[in-house]
Amino acid sequence: EGGIISWYFHPCEFVHRVFWDAVNFSNGRNPPKSEWKLPPARTPGEVQAAFANFEAYIIWLQSFPEVRFITTGDAAKEYRDQALGRCFSRSDLRKIAAGVTREVSFQRHGNLALAAADVFGLLNEVVLRGGRVPVRLNLTPFGPADAPPPLRTGTSASWDQVCRTAADVSEFLSRHGRIPSSVWLGSTPVPPESYLNAIARVARLLLSGRRPPGRIVFRPARLAAADFVAED
Repeated sequence: EGGIISWYFHPCEFVHRVFWDAVNFSNGRNPPKSEWKLPPARTPGEVQAAFANFEAYIIWLQSFPEVRFITTGDAAKEYRDQALGRCFSRSDLRKIAAGVTREVSFQRHGNLALAAADVFGLLNEVVLRGGRVPVRLNLTPFGPADAPPPLRTGTSASWDQVCRTAADVSEFLSRHGRIPSSVWLGSTPVPPESYLNAIARVARLLLSGRRPPGRIVFRPARLAAADFVAED
């Protein structure tokens, strides 16, 4: 069934014995520019042998009939985002809203992969539209610029306030292209994970033709997708 195999070679590997930054900055050193040193070079024979070995490697890879060399532009077309630009139906959005838990993460729906930010934008639009569909995914926002403040205990806001907040969030996403670090319910900030968890519950009601309660509860939630990123 195939897939992408990617090899990466740095030009320094063919002509230098070590990387230039290792020569100057290893073990936490940070010398002034006047003290920077050139890395030790390979001999002309070693350089020629390295390039010859690389060329032979490429020729060997090309000898397999099932192997196809592509550019990054080809890869962008082959593996394009199937969700971006798509209009999501009521049924689609109900499944997406049902997939949101207090452990916020990405979702898979058939051939579609939705980042937590995609889900955030789609369901905020559901709330903003009062449940009217379809909803088009126009962008995948970046994550917050700063770590959101934790929500230690639950809080609540009126349905009217949530509607006004959804409008503010929609404008923020369009203008900045990222998830806000805090979502403001009037003068009360909540983390975007808690906001998403709450509006997912509201979206399920709206998409079922039901009215939301007079007050919406916001509970602590966690970005479980961060488990896939190293702590450092």
